Amino acid sequence: MELPLLSDRQLSGFVPRAVRRSVLRKFLVVLAVVTVVIGGVGLYTVDRTAAELDEDVQTDLTSVAELQATEIAEWHDERSQLVRMLSQYQVFRQDDTDSVEAFLVAERAKLPIDIRAVHYVERDTGLVLGSTGQSVVSDPPWANGFSVGTDDSVYVSSVYQRGGMPVIAFASAVPGSDRGVVVVSDVAQVADSFEQSTGRFTQVVADDGTITFSAESSDVLLGYSGAESSAFASAVDGDTAFASDVDLGATVEEAHVAAYAPVDGTDWVVAVHTPTAVAYSLETSITRNIGALIAVALAGFLAVGLVVARPTARALDRLSERARALEAGDLDTDLDTERIDEVGTLYAAFDGMRTSLKARIVEADRATAEATEQAELAAAEREQATRRKRNLEARAAEFGRAMGRCAQGDLTVRLDEETDNDALATVATAFNEMVDDLEATVREVRTFADGVTDLSEQTATSTDEIARVGEDVSDSVQAIADGADRQHENVDEVTSEMTGLSATVQEIAASADELATLSARAVDRGTEANELATAAVDEMDDVESSTERTAAEIGRLEAEMGEVGEVAELIDDIAAQTNLLALNASIEAARAGEAGDGFAVVATEIKALAEQTATATGEIETLVEGLQATTTDAAEDMRETRERVAEGIDTVEAALGALDDVVDHLEDADAGARSIDDATDEQASASQQVVVMAEEVADISEATADESSTVAAAAEEQAASLSEVSDGIDTLSRRASDLRELLSRFEVSAVGDGEVGRSRTPVARTTHTDGGHDGDGFVFGRE
Repeated sequence: MELPLLSDRQLSGFVPRAVRRSVLRKFLVVLAVVTVVIGGVGLYTVDRTAAELDEDVQTDLTSVAELQATEIAEWHDERSQLVRMLSQYQVFRQDDTDSVEAFLVAERAKLPIDIRAVHYVERDTGLVLGSTGQSVVSDPPWANGFSVGTDDSVYVSSVYQRGGMPVIAFASAVPGSDRGVVVVSDVAQVADSFEQSTGRFTQVVADDGTITFSAESSDVLLGYSGAESSAFASAVDGDTAFASDVDLGATVEEAHVAAYAPVDGTDWVVAVHTPTAVAYSLETSITRNIGALIAVALAGFLAVGLVVARPTARALDRLSERARALEAGDLDTDLDTERIDEVGTLYAAFDGMRTSLKARIVEADRATAEATEQAELAAAEREQATRRKRNLEARAAEFGRAMGRCAQGDLTVRLDEETDNDALATVATAFNEMVDDLEATVREVRTFADGVTDLSEQTATSTDEIARVGEDVSDSVQAIADGADRQHENVDEVTSEMTGLSATVQEIAASADELATLSARAVDRGTEANELATAAVDEMDDVESSTERTAAEIGRLEAEMGEVGEVAELIDDIAAQTNLLALNASIEAARAGEAGDGFAVVATEIKALAEQTATATGEIETLVEGLQATTTDAAEDMRETRERVAEGIDTVEAALGALDDVVDHLEDADAGARSIDDATDEQASASQQVVVMAEEVADISEATADESSTVAAAAEEQAASLSEVSDGIDTLSRRASDLRELLSRFEVSAVGDGEVGRSRTPVARTTHTDGGHDGDGFVFGRE
């Protein structure tokens, strides 16, 4: 996209004239403005980059601190869960120290690597009753006993030294006793898992400012130098915080930034430290690079000014001087240059302009001479044109007078075709030919008008004769139409009577059809009833067989229900014996005391199960008794059903014989109905044919009446048309007479051998008169 350039007039409002007069000064001003803009953009970029990098450093370090705090909280919870789980084992409830130590040694091999020792102690005194270690610290924090509140609580000690290594103890009470289990964890193992990078280190500090975890074991239990900062205080209160400048004491000379995050469930704070130079190294590098970029850009602009702007300005000054020489008229000034860039092109353009200017001056002198000569020729042509104009005006006046005479009716006038002007000669020839044609046309129209008048009189006579004949034809046709109407009325009466007779026959035929249909349907239904009765007998036989089988099955079911009752009584006896056995077991368990607790529970469950069994057995007996009663009733019903089925078979067989007789009688009735149906169909067909023929005759009569009416109407219309034709012929005759009278007013030349004579005589003077008419102004005669 090409940017628009500001004109000198647009720049005059805010750029001094001294600057606008020099390209070099403009370039220096632009260089200064660009330098300021680049510097401002660079400073803004550095400031924004620094702010974003500060935020990134803070976010990154805070995220690391929160992640370390989460890991330490998980480690703390896992060790608390571990000691609580160990304290639940049954071995600690036995008063056997050897067994406890053997158990602790075996469990120690399974525990994480940071677990240094596991102790079995008295909670009140801290006395070690069993341990996995060779020796116990003489004065650990839990030496004088510890309190956990409830059996599910865990006691966590402060960090202390064990064999020169920092450790921490987790203790949990053994349920139901005054003993407890203590797990000792190596803090250095946990600190080694902290994320480390160049110059970065992590420490865990208690809320009192004591370092509890550190990769440098020598720093553990020392005071934390940054404990007085507001960021550390915020972390102690439970908030994540960041400090941009932390004083870590005289031992650490380099400045550091730190992020603090609280550890859930403890009074610890994770402190992650990074040297300030390392944390903000990217910011320093970016600032340095942006500064170098600005410096390189400014140096580039200066180089462009020295290499391009200054030589260009000098070349333009020299070109300006030579252009002023050209303006003064010195067309031989030197415009040669060794430059081949845009300035060289500009020199060449000025040189081309000078050469073109010389050629234009020569051409202008030549054009001036030619113009003088052309002016003299134009004056001579103008004088000759004036003479021609006068001649043309005279000839045009003569032509106008002749055309005026022709317009007044004198068709014998002609124009003189002998003239020096071709255009006027062409006009005269065309006008003469037009008047010849018009004269011949007038003569032909006069002849035609005479013929029209004679023909009109003959046509009027013939038209009157045709009108009289047409009236006679119209009367005859009207009589035929009246006879056709009477015939049509008689045929309509015959058609109506035959239609009624046909309808009656059709009703009889329809009734016969319906009787035949009902008879056939009755035969079919009788046949179906016979077949259904036969099928019913077969089904009744099957039902009788099924009833006998069902009765036998019900008998067997009745016997089996008796056996089920016996089994239920046996289960009831077993439940009673089981209940008695459970009662004896409960008595024995009570005698055995605590050793028989488990046996007592089992006996109780057996007793309950026996009672449930007895209850269920009672319900089964009740159901069996009900089923036995139902089965007995069903057996009685089946015996009655079998007897009724046998009676039904006899009744259906008797009905089957009666249906056979009904079917025979219905077949005879169906044959008679079909005979009646055939006869009525034939009669209805014949009646229908008669009706059709009568309707055809009625249609023909109606058509004849209509055509007669049409012919009569046509005859009347013909008479009216002939009257109109007669009137039109009279009008035509009158108008032909008028036309002949009008054409008599035109003056035409004499005719020889049937052709129009043509006068080639030049235009002559004529006398204007009305010829004795009504002052119409037409020309008659020639002088």
